[in-house]
Amino acid sequence: MLRTWQAGQADKKTCTHAHSDYSAYMNCTQYTIRGITEEIDHAVRQKAHETGKSLNAILIESLCKGLPVEKKESSTNGLERFIGTWTEDPEFDKVMEECSQVHPDEYQSAEEIIQTLGS
Repeated sequence: MLRTWQAGQADKKTCTHAHSDYSAYMNCTQYTIRGITEEIDHAVRQKAHETGKSLNAILIESLCKGLPVEKKESSTNGLERFIGTWTEDPEFDKVMEECSQVHPDEYQSAEEIIQTLGS
């Protein structure tokens, strides 16, 4: 069942996209691989770093090279439709800046907390 948020009431199209993207992701088979040696870990991480790909992508490519299967392009995460859509919003930036401010007078020190717990 697909539900929309109460606050802001996301449109049905957005919710449908989110639901289908989630479903596409969850339909993939996932494995947990144990016994990865430091040598394999290092090689995978090195290859990922050199190519700018994820560890997952490198591992899938390596499996496909070692098995009699053809690598099929996997589905994307569905976020491509947002590429290039960023718009500046000074009001949002201002609110985010205010949220980032730390107000030390609103927090107890570790000593105060320990003292409170001890009494």
